[in-house]
Amino acid sequence: MLIAKPHDRGDLQSLSCAVDALVPMQGEGSGLPPAAQTLTCCSAPHADVDDQENLVCTNCGHVISQVPLVQNDSVQAFTKDGIEGITVRKGQSHALRQLEHYKKNSKELDFEKALQNYLHELKLSAYAERISTLFWSMKNRLGIRFGMASLSLLGACICVASRDLQLPMTLNTVAHVLDVSNASIGASIKKMKAVNEFHSPALPNIEIYVPKVCEAMAPNNSELAKGYRDDTLSLLRFAKCSGLEQGRIPASTVAAAGCLAYEAVLRRKAPPSVYQSVATSVDISEKTLHRRYRELVELLIKCGKSFPFFEDLRMETLHRSLRDLISHVVLKETYERPSPSRESVISSKLNEIMNPPSFCESLHKRTDLQQHIDQAKVRVCRLFAGEEEDVGENGDSDDSPTEDTPDKNDLDKKIEQLLLDGYTESQILDMHNKLPKITPHQGNLGGGDDCSLTTRRNKKRRIAVYLSS
Repeated sequence: MLIAKPHDRGDLQSLSCAVDALVPMQGEGSGLPPAAQTLTCCSAPHADVDDQENLVCTNCGHVISQVPLVQNDSVQAFTKDGIEGITVRKGQSHALRQLEHYKKNSKELDFEKALQNYLHELKLSAYAERISTLFWSMKNRLGIRFGMASLSLLGACICVASRDLQLPMTLNTVAHVLDVSNASIGASIKKMKAVNEFHSPALPNIEIYVPKVCEAMAPNNSELAKGYRDDTLSLLRFAKCSGLEQGRIPASTVAAAGCLAYEAVLRRKAPPSVYQSVATSVDISEKTLHRRYRELVELLIKCGKSFPFFEDLRMETLHRSLRDLISHVVLKETYERPSPSRESVISSKLNEIMNPPSFCESLHKRTDLQQHIDQAKVRVCRLFAGEEEDVGENGDSDDSPTEDTPDKNDLDKKIEQLLLDGYTESQILDMHNKLPKITPHQGNLGGGDDCSLTTRRNKKRRIAVYLSS
């Protein structure tokens, strides 16, 4: 219960008997009796807490209310205009601290309302959440109090957000609405920029680690170190063009590229001592170096397999082909500007690099299935036109394919039957796991040598097309 305790019984006439219902805390049961009331002093809009946990008037000293520490009970007592308040729980004796907390929250709520009004006047209500988040984060970082400084910071946040969102908002308009000077908003923008640079420092250029790595691999041979340096820089540019992230330790990428350059120049696997010296030179662990080395090798293999001559790349034997791989793939794709006739080829190769192998494999399977469906749709149309008889799983066919009726496997027959049964193209694509596997057609040469011979012919044709481009 909240009990009125004035200093004098006669002073009761000076007290306002306005009674407001107590508001329970969110998420907690109030446990208060229905008759719980709060008496407010008519001459004092503000209140404070004394040593006896009483809410007293700051103007005349009257005790507005008493807040007892009741077991399993939580009480909120609000003053006249619904401003400051106090929450007391069992065992809690820091009422003044709680009061200051509510004072602060009330100011934040008031400023949040003002912020929404300013944004509405500037016609930026659609971006209120973004601007509000930026303002409160910057206010906490800069330690700015409520007042003109906070208004200047709000103007700076509005200008920065408008610039990022490419909105037609000028500094003069913002300053006029907020009633602050252009100079104060400019000063706040400079403070925000300084805070961002401090909390988000720019990553160092990773090429500054290249001399350290090369000297660690060839401490007494400047010519050999120069060869390492050229290949290391080429591999770093290749990694950047291929989208390999620097990660939290950019020096690990340089160290991994240096180890690969060592293997490319000497055409042999780098011994453990090289990994140890390289890791020590840039102050990273060998475990981090090996992890980044493996990522870079996998990227090289993925890219190399999309080019002729390098279909059989493996991690264990990569050092044997690394010199040619850097010369024909890394340098060509990194430094040469592709001609218009090769743009589509290189873009498809970059797509293969960026997509995981499982995704590329499923994409190829779906493309092949789409081709089978298109061919089956043509045969079904010919069936309805009376030009085809062997369509579907139960079609009349002899086992002698001709030019007009090419050889069909179980997949083609299944797709034809599904089309005849009324299935759509998208439904057939979705049931690819239930369809027979795609098998290569047998040629006229017979036997199992046909596939290998066809593969060799295709490989020679690809090499010839690549060299002629």
